[in-house]
Amino acid sequence: SKNTFPDVGNVSKEKDLEKIYNLQVTDLAKFVLNRPNEMMVFPQDQTRVLLGQTLMSMVIEFLAYHEYAHIISGHVGYLKTVKPNSNLNEIEQDLQPRYPLDLITLQTFEVDADYIGMESAMRNVAILISNPQQVNPRLQAFYRNWLIAIRYWFFAIYTFFKIVGHKEKSSTISFDFPHPPPSVRAGLVLNHLIDRFKNSKI
Repeated sequence: SKNTFPDVGNVSKEKDLEKIYNLQVTDLAKFVLNRPNEMMVFPQDQTRVLLGQTLMSMVIEFLAYHEYAHIISGHVGYLKTVKPNSNLNEIEQDLQPRYPLDLITLQTFEVDADYIGMESAMRNVAILISNPQQVNPRLQAFYRNWLIAIRYWFFAIYTFFKIVGHKEKSSTISFDFPHPPPSVRAGLVLNHLIDRFKNSKI
């Protein structure tokens, strides 16, 4: 979209897109495989292509650390002792599934994994900012300093939460799912970031 980071690249090359309200995916495979070709819109400006790739890499890295956190924190092990064949799914597949544990416990697992994922990702960002020679020269502009890197990183994670978050059953925020509502997850991560950097000079 031309309105997303208009200061990056040449937005005049991009198409005008119809705004999608409350975009959420509950079946990722169906979403990717069944979209009409005319809906598959990609950046045209090369700098914005690189930005899109960077945002995707940030999401993949965060998700990998998030899932790893479920393992090292004992979430998966505990879940298997309660219900051996159950899983923790990042994408909500059903509006009325049978959850293996109470929702408060499951949401606590998710918040804990989000925090560990964020901290792990921030350590990697610190390495890239402190060692620009380790960054692909074409991507160095996205890691020039903490303010720039966090701007892109939080946008990527917030968008990820929104897309894979559960469908709201009404206009009110619902806590009837294993994951907290996307807005709550994003707010908690943002608060963690603020707390992490409150004594810094960025």
